[in-house]
Amino acid sequence: MEMICNSFSQQPIFKILLKTLLFKDPFNFFLKDNSTHTKISKYTKKKYSSIVLKDNSTIEIEDNVVLENVSIICKGTSKLVIKENTKISNVSIKLDDNSQLVFGDNNLIGSVDKESMFINIYNGSALIGSKSKLYLKHLQVRFGGRLSIGKFAGIGDQSEIRCDESITIGDFLLCSYNVSIYDTNVHSVNSLTRNKEIIDQFPSGLSDSKKPKTAAVVLGNNIWLGKNSAILKGSVLASDSIVGMNTTISNIQEQKTKTFTTTKPRSF
Repeated sequence: MEMICNSFSQQPIFKILLKTLLFKDPFNFFLKDNSTHTKISKYTKKKYSSIVLKDNSTIEIEDNVVLENVSIICKGTSKLVIKENTKISNVSIKLDDNSQLVFGDNNLIGSVDKESMFINIYNGSALIGSKSKLYLKHLQVRFGGRLSIGKFAGIGDQSEIRCDESITIGDFLLCSYNVSIYDTNVHSVNSLTRNKEIIDQFPSGLSDSKKPKTAAVVLGNNIWLGKNSAILKGSVLASDSIVGMNTTISNIQEQKTKTFTTTKPRSF
């Protein structure tokens, strides 16, 4: 394995001395094997961040990217692209099984004064448009799922996206706090199947080995999702739609602009 370490200007003197004594930077590291491919701008800034790259995976980081308290694990022929002027703070990113994650330019992902954000992509892809602010808690793509988020999206704290098939979100998404966007049941609705998985995986949490029931989700441009709302599988919302606080939308095929203010029943 090859280790590449980066240093920073204007660091405290004790850090400079420690790096001098150890001949490496203990606060940032980049670990990769010979099968991987890297294209990282010399203007990338890292602080308390680590990158582990293996299994023929690829990482490309453009100019003026900032990684602060970021952990990246990229393996299984996966690819991570971070375009210029993007800042990622307090985020854990894991890619595996031929996955792809692309951050557009000028994005703000995570926040140094908020709880950690987790991005897990296993056999799937996610494309984040330019000039977006994503402070959500968890973003997950599995089972060949495809997630696309347009430009100027804003997603608030404690929100969550789970994609096992397809979620397409247009430009100018305004998403409040604690919002859920799912195209999947996440787990099987068959209790016998769930119980077997729980027994086999104990004491770990339940992680499904088979794809659960899914249906694509499509959100048009200029969508506003209120606090504590949920968009569930099979929902299609026209551009300019508004979903009120505490509202659940499931299997809604809405072709015209509409304001949703009542709670809809969940469906399986």
